[in-house]
Amino acid sequence: MRWSWVVRMLIILVVVLLVVAGTVVALRLTDPGTEEEVAEGTPQATEVVPTPASVITPMPEAATPTPAPIATPPPAPSPIPEATPEPETAALAAGDPCTAELSAAIAAANASQSAFMRGELEAAQLSATWGIMAARAQSAAQSLLDKTTDTYSVVRITTIVPLVSNCTVQSVSADASEVVVETEEVWTYDAVLSCTATDTEQTSRETVTYPGEQYTFVRDGDAWSMQNWDIGAVNIDPAWQCT
Repeated sequence: MRWSWVVRMLIILVVVLLVVAGTVVALRLTDPGTEEEVAEGTPQATEVVPTPASVITPMPEAATPTPAPIATPPPAPSPIPEATPEPETAALAAGDPCTAELSAAIAAANASQSAFMRGELEAAQLSATWGIMAARAQSAAQSLLDKTTDTYSVVRITTIVPLVSNCTVQSVSADASEVVVETEEVWTYDAVLSCTATDTEQTSRETVTYPGEQYTFVRDGDAWSMQNWDIGAVNIDPAWQCT
C-alpha cells in the first residue's frame, strides 16, 4: 500500500512536469518576443526611434548675399591757401598803365570836384578824395564858377562830364610807396551864362582838354592818398559863348 502511493505521486509529478514543459514550448512558438529569446540573441522586431542624429537635417536656405560695402571716397585734399599778393605797386614801373586802384582814386577825385561845382558838395568834403590837394582842387573849380569875360559871366554850371582817356605811370619810388601818374582828360561843362550884350541868360557848352595832368599818390594803408596835383596845360575848344 505504501509503495503504491509513492508510485502514484511520482506519476502525478511526471504528468505535471510534462504539462509545464508543453506549456513552455507552446509559449516559445507563439511569442517570439519574450525576454528569454532576447537574452539568447534571437532577433526580434523592434521599433527604431529616430534620434536627433538620424533625422535628416534640411539644407539651409541660401543666404541673402550681403552687398559689398560701398567704398568711401577719400577726403578731398585741403586747398592750398593762396599766397597774399604783394602790394600792386611792387610790380609798377614807369610807362605802365595805371592800376585799377589808381584809376579809381582819380575818378573819385574828379567826381567830388564836379559835385562841388554843381553845388552838391561842401568845400570841406573835398579832402576825402583830394587829400592835401583839396584846397587846390577847390580853387580850380571856383575859378570856373567865377569866370567872367567881356561877353558873359557864369551864373552856374549845370552839367559836368569828366573823361579820363589815358593814364600812365611816370615814376615809382624805390619802396613803391609813392607813384606819379599822368592823365589825358577831357571835361565837358554845360553852364548858364549871363550875356552882357543881350542882358539875357543862355546855356552854353565848353569842352576843355587837359593833355598832361599829373597826380602824385602815396600809399596810405590799403588805399592811395593824393600828395600832389598839377593840372598842366589847358586847351579849350569850344569855349562858352553867347549868341
